[in-house]
Amino acid sequence: MKTILLTLSLLASATAFTSPVQLKASYKAVSLSKLQAAEKNVFEDLVGNSDFRGKRFDFDPLNLAAAYPPFVPFFREAELRHGRTAMLAVIGFIATDFVRLPGDMYSFESIPKTIDIHDALLKTGPMYQLLLWIGLWDILVTAPSIKALGEGFREPGDFGWRWFAPESKEGFDVKRDAELKNGRLAMIAVGGIATQSIITGHGFPYRPPFLPSMKLSLLQMLIFGGHLFAFASSFSSPVTTPVSQPPRIVMDTLPTVHVYDHCPFCVRVRLAFGIKNVKFRLDFLGNDDVERPTSLVGKKIAPIYSFPQDDLIMGESMDIIKLVDSDPRFGPTSAILPATSRTDIKAWQKSVQTLLRTLQRPRYVATGLMPEFQQIDGRHAFIKNHQLPPYEKKEWKEGGMSMDSKLELYASAMASDPSASIASLNAALVELDGMVHCPTHCSDVGGISYDDIDLWSRLRSITIVKGVVWPGKLREYMDNLSAMGDVPLYDEMAL
Repeated sequence: MKTILLTLSLLASATAFTSPVQLKASYKAVSLSKLQAAEKNVFEDLVGNSDFRGKRFDFDPLNLAAAYPPFVPFFREAELRHGRTAMLAVIGFIATDFVRLPGDMYSFESIPKTIDIHDALLKTGPMYQLLLWIGLWDILVTAPSIKALGEGFREPGDFGWRWFAPESKEGFDVKRDAELKNGRLAMIAVGGIATQSIITGHGFPYRPPFLPSMKLSLLQMLIFGGHLFAFASSFSSPVTTPVSQPPRIVMDTLPTVHVYDHCPFCVRVRLAFGIKNVKFRLDFLGNDDVERPTSLVGKKIAPIYSFPQDDLIMGESMDIIKLVDSDPRFGPTSAILPATSRTDIKAWQKSVQTLLRTLQRPRYVATGLMPEFQQIDGRHAFIKNHQLPPYEKKEWKEGGMSMDSKLELYASAMASDPSASIASLNAALVELDGMVHCPTHCSDVGGISYDDIDLWSRLRSITIVKGVVWPGKLREYMDNLSAMGDVPLYDEMAL
């Protein structure tokens, strides 16, 4: 009984500094309004995501958090519980080599080695009592707390025991971070202690009698340090080639790019101008505006590039970029490296095409915030001409479907629960994260290439979807090119 009371007392003390984090999603199917409250990055508000140098380190080699974002609170709860248990276990493992509870069954004479206590107390009974009390704790406390966690009424690891917690958020975060890191170290340590105890047959400091303690300690430190360095290095990011912009180019007469904000082909040109650091006039077309693009190039397309100084008007995104990048008036030529034959990225894009159309297209018009969709006619023009899965383009445009039916399908797509689709997209992004070379360019060519011009411009549209979880490297990639290209993402207006 004393063992149980002591264990529960220590458990209460250990959980005084809990690690609450912002819940990202519910375990069960959630409404659209709840999905709109989800964070764009599961690691964004989590403490404990820094390495021994104090630098950010989102360690998730199996990509569990990215693949299953609704379970992130449960993962953190499990980590905290195992860490707290391990901290108690380390103390208990060492302490029982020096002091025991009163009673013959616990004495050094009955059980000389701590490593033998478990099996010995199974024979005499106390371990069954311990199992009973822990089982009752899990039934009465753990099960309801996990249920509350899933429903959003409780934060991971928080039992409300904060008697000694700092009042300030900064001080509290320091304690949360310390608890997590000490718990992680303890989980490793208790495994090492048990292993050393069995191998050497000795208690603390777990060394065989034929080796001097100082030499063994030094050897252990060298080996442990080497393992830690190798372990950390195995998950390091590839070397990132620094990417810098050339000097700012401002022509006396600015070129103009006529675009739709949502259009990835238009984004290609905007991104290229930004990477080259060339100032240009950005003209957003209404999605229902047929007259203006037709007067420029003879049909309704975008992007359209016009440069009065050269008496030039042209379309086709890649042709525009190649022209500008080969003109020394717009800074160093060939600043954008040639495209590679990345069939893996092309295959990935094709694999998510239907999924992205389902998620992105209703949200483009639902926000009402993009320039081309500011008016209802612009929104209706988009809906009229852009099919939703499973319809094909020809069926949607020429199959006799009424406009009311199309509006109803868009409204239904927007109102439906996107949880399954977002989960599939999150898993696909995890796959893509492994294809991206580094946070500044997707292909291993030494800098930004046409691969990035195409890939990033397509990925930008995904940021209109609330609840998408971006793996660490891919998130950095999106943010870096957004800043360099001066093309904002949709995170703040996502639905």
